[in-house]
Amino acid sequence: MEREERHARIVEFLNSLKNTEGNPAFKLKTYKKLRDRGVLEKTLDYQEVCEMTPLICEAFGIMSGSAGDIDFYRLFQSYLLDKDKREQINQII
Repeated sequence: MEREERHARIVEFLNSLKNTEGNPAFKLKTYKKLRDRGVLEKTLDYQEVCEMTPLICEAFGIMSGSAGDIDFYRLFQSYLLDKDKREQINQII
């Protein structure tokens, strides 16, 4: 399965999930939909990062957005939304 097809299936699955009120938990767009609208690069926003943090943590078997002294919400927000902080983190690693 090619990457874009796998991405589309993941987005479709996530968009099918409901929150506790029965509303869609996510409103994600696929690369194709963005590309068709002329958007070449996806720009994340704060809410999207907050929504995706628990999924990323679960993928690694971490059952909380904060584990010990690591706040994954702040880490992902800093890395994904702040170019200067991302460059600093990249230099460290």
